[in-house]
Amino acid sequence: MLPPTFSVDTDTRIQQAILYGDNMRKLIIAVFVIILVSGCSSSNKSDVNPTYLNMTYFSNNLLPAFIEKKIVKGKKYQYIPVMNVNPDGWKKNMGTHLALIARITLNYIIYHEGKDSIKLSYYGDVSYLSTLKIGIFNVKQDIGGDVKKQFIIPAGSVTIKYGEDKIVGLTDDIKVQFQVTRQ
Repeated sequence: MLPPTFSVDTDTRIQQAILYGDNMRKLIIAVFVIILVSGCSSSNKSDVNPTYLNMTYFSNNLLPAFIEKKIVKGKKYQYIPVMNVNPDGWKKNMGTHLALIARITLNYIIYHEGKDSIKLSYYGDVSYLSTLKIGIFNVKQDIGGDVKKQFIIPAGSVTIKYGEDKIVGLTDDIKVQFQVTRQ
């Protein structure tokens, strides 16, 4: 015995194909709109006006160092600038730690302190090196050397208004000027 055959007229098939095509087109448009809208809503609003921390390290006996970094409030940071000996003061300071290379390890965290300012809490150390060794360890730059003298930077905090400068003394010789800007 043969299975029963069904006869569907051509008009019905065409209508089903059109209906299927319309539904697929609507589905594709809906998926595209959802992807577009979800991408917009997940974008970080802090990237619209990014905040930058500018740090200028200076000393009477060392050459200045400058760092500018994009920052996020509440995140911990660590920067290790190296300040070379100023040739003008080298003979005057020969035989003291001031005639050596200074490696500054400054750890800090940034907090929101109102609409127009941030609070920066910091601590670290300053090491005076007779030799300097720079290498890569675990995908991070490692700055080392033969430490001849070390000073601890005590924990402190400073409130910085956008566009204004704040100068903080790290040691008796080294100071850092902080400035926070928005783009």
